[in-house]
Amino acid sequence: MADLAREGGRFLAGASEIFAASRLPIRMQGKGAIFQFVCGDADLEESFYQACAKAGLLLYERDNQTPSWQFRDAVVDSALERLAAAVDQLAAELPHLAGAPIPAEAWWAAAWNQMDGFCDPDADPQARRAFLTEQLAAG
Repeated sequence: MADLAREGGRFLAGASEIFAASRLPIRMQGKGAIFQFVCGDADLEESFYQACAKAGLLLYERDNQTPSWQFRDAVVDSALERLAAAVDQLAAELPHLAGAPIPAEAWWAAAWNQMDGFCDPDADPQARRAFLTEQLAAG
């Protein structure tokens, strides 16, 4: 498990550098063995997952990313290369998002999506939004 956390941490560190260089509002929440991507708005989020898939980096959309035992060494390097290609594409397509903030609601949504079932396709989007709005209001 320590290897997985270490290599996942290496991926997160490299991904953080990629996001910082792009200035796009994309960050990560979590640790090396389980984490989520957090995007500044819904359109960027959709584009992010599509660009990653096009680059050959398959992710579980709007949910936990849990690397396998094979996620080390060259596999991590390849994942970072694919992520960089996807983010470069997004930065070229969406330059108006450079430097935009990530709203608190996106961080809350990512945190709650880490809870099993909250982001399932069957979850009621209006109930989810109401819950997030209530949590944001409560601080």
